[in-house]
Amino acid sequence: MTLRRRLAAVLLSVVLGPLLLGAVAVGVTATRLAEERATERLGAAATVVSTAVNTVCQRARSAAEALAAGIARGERPAAAAGLVATRGLAETARVENTVGTALGVAGDLSVPVAQWGDCTRGTPPTNVGRSVIAAEVALHRADGSPAGRARAAFTVTADDLDALVSIPGVEVTTVLGALPGVDSSRKTETDVRSATLRMRVLEPVAGRPVRTVLRTPAPDTSALYGALSVVVLTAAGAALVAANLLAKALTKPLAEVAAAAQLVAEGDLAARAPVRVLDEVGQLAATFNRMTRSMQAYVAALTAGRDQLRGTLALLGDTMSSTNDVDRILEVVLESVVATTAAESGIVLLTDGSTLVGRRALGRPHDVRIVIGEGLLGGVATTGEARHGRENCRTFIAVPIVGPPHPPAIPDGRLLGVLALYDRLGGDDFDDGDLLTVRSFAGQVAVALENALLHRPPPWRMPRLVTEWSSCG
Repeated sequence: MTLRRRLAAVLLSVVLGPLLLGAVAVGVTATRLAEERATERLGAAATVVSTAVNTVCQRARSAAEALAAGIARGERPAAAAGLVATRGLAETARVENTVGTALGVAGDLSVPVAQWGDCTRGTPPTNVGRSVIAAEVALHRADGSPAGRARAAFTVTADDLDALVSIPGVEVTTVLGALPGVDSSRKTETDVRSATLRMRVLEPVAGRPVRTVLRTPAPDTSALYGALSVVVLTAAGAALVAANLLAKALTKPLAEVAAAAQLVAEGDLAARAPVRVLDEVGQLAATFNRMTRSMQAYVAALTAGRDQLRGTLALLGDTMSSTNDVDRILEVVLESVVATTAAESGIVLLTDGSTLVGRRALGRPHDVRIVIGEGLLGGVATTGEARHGRENCRTFIAVPIVGPPHPPAIPDGRLLGVLALYDRLGGDDFDDGDLLTVRSFAGQVAVALENALLHRPPPWRMPRLVTEWSSCG
């Protein structure tokens, strides 16, 4: 997967993660609120129904008390009942003796007394068509003994309750007998839930002797979740487009730097990465451009050095082929190797028995003599191993000059001298590349000396004896 796609995926997850969590939270919260509102509607309707039925029971009790008061004043039962019904204090008035025999009745008698509901005891009505609820007051004789009871009743239908309740979204129904599947034992209110309906059953109690069912539709969250789905999908599409655009904008500078690096890898050192903004990627592009410019300068310097080395080797070859003058050959070699390695000075020392004798020098005196085995150059002559580094505060490089082998007399070659360079320009140390270069020149010197010595012996001069340059000045 490319960086652009990974970045787009990360940006998309950053956007969609909170969005999905928010949608789920909204859906759950909205569902819970809808359930709470349905429960609140049922609770409000239950309160209104209880109040309405209780009000009817209170009216019936007041009418029964008025009927009992008339009997107590000496009115005849039939006249007292007719007076209560005529005044509209109750739909039905009835006076009974202690065994339940009617002494006076007035009003609507279409529902038998046995089917009436009793507000006092909470007994529900049993009539199928009309629910009659009544209240009664006990009658007493002058001596206080029971004389019977005065009863007043009202008819309560579902339409009456629905008109009294008038709670939007709530249907009110009176029910005779128990409801199938509803366990209402020892409960005054029972809640029933289904996929499409929320229902509350109000059981008959004193002051509310009617079994009433309240129904309200279950919260319909399909529209809500559909809207949330549309919002999430729309937001996901927009987030996908935005994430791709943003990822493209963020990765385009990196792609440009990568393209420029590919061109450089293919050899085009003139390739540059555009620097659009000085952010982290812009700084990377600017650093890459500086690196390529440095590489160009370095390659140009290498090319110039290569050309110079070729010219030097050509000059050295011409000199060696045209003359047997050892001093001239050493002079050309020393000048060439000093220029090639950017050294400040150098010297060629040739062997003379047990000593090294300075033959040619550049930038320092050449009339020196060093005992083989002593000091830096004497140690190089003894071991035959080239060295480079720092000695006595100066950078140096020293390579033995060894003639070609002449088996069987000289199987490993013989030591002819030492080529040494000092103080590289810029203060840098000589490196392994410089060591290889100086070894190459030392080999050329060895061949030239062998050729020259075949024609005439070396006219050595005996300079003063020194061990090494040791000052740091």
